[in-house]
Amino acid sequence: MSTRSAIETIPTPIAFVVHSLRPGFIARCSVRSHAHAPQTAVMTPAGLNIVLVLAGQVNVAYGNRAFRFGPTTTTRGVRHEGGMVALAEPDSFIRPDAVGHEERKISLSLSPEWLEQSGLNDQAAHREIHRFCQNHLAIARWQPSRRLLDLAEQMLYPPAFAPALQQLHQESRAIELAGEALASLIPAQPATLPAREKARMQQLRDLLDSGDADNWSLADITLEIGLHEHALQRYFRASFGCTVVDYVRRRKLEQARFAIEQHDISVSDAALQAGYNSPANFATAFKRLFGISPGQLRSRLRR
Repeated sequence: MSTRSAIETIPTPIAFVVHSLRPGFIARCSVRSHAHAPQTAVMTPAGLNIVLVLAGQVNVAYGNRAFRFGPTTTTRGVRHEGGMVALAEPDSFIRPDAVGHEERKISLSLSPEWLEQSGLNDQAAHREIHRFCQNHLAIARWQPSRRLLDLAEQMLYPPAFAPALQQLHQESRAIELAGEALASLIPAQPATLPAREKARMQQLRDLLDSGDADNWSLADITLEIGLHEHALQRYFRASFGCTVVDYVRRRKLEQARFAIEQHDISVSDAALQAGYNSPANFATAFKRLFGISPGQLRSRLRR
């Protein structure tokens, strides 16, 4: 495993960085610049290309098809949209925009081999992914979650790490981005909740992701959403596969990890930030989620 270029923590945004995260899995992070001269065609290998533009408009052409990616402004604010382009065979790639064109974006390239090794082409539940990837120059768009937008920002402005840990930092976020994008290709299961309850659950997840309810009790949340506790937990699990408590716990652990990475806070402080009175219990939950204890993470950051 090798990194073609490493990000350094600097006060100004990065320009263009390529991470070869794993064989067949490449992430490109760009701020205010892109790598190809206008109208210069390069050959792109077969695979799946995922694009998430946080700011600016990006015009590209794969083969004989032109695409445009970027957020739009609506009466309700800025609406972000991710895009996926399938290349069933190698084809040309062109960026008509001028070098240095204002943009902030993440793009991922997933090879057919990487998809196969990940098991995505072998499971019946993922036939739609395989079918999409075989449709040359097919495009699919999805609306990223607020959490995913935050993770993309972290990829563009990563903390100072040793190169190996920077690789791990970028890879963990890139895999989650790829996972959410690929999940949008899988047909939704038959609705088990009425439309009103589905809308409430989306409202609840947005509330939890915003951080506004970090110090709320479950009773406060049920009052805000307008559901009894039992119904709220049942509907939330049906929608997102976990309870509200589990969702909040995971989010707080992720925030604690980010605080350790960014600000080098102590394990005790991280535990309190995540809502744990016992650093030992915090360390157990942290390792269960991330595969590494908070103490080990801090030790690696200091090497």
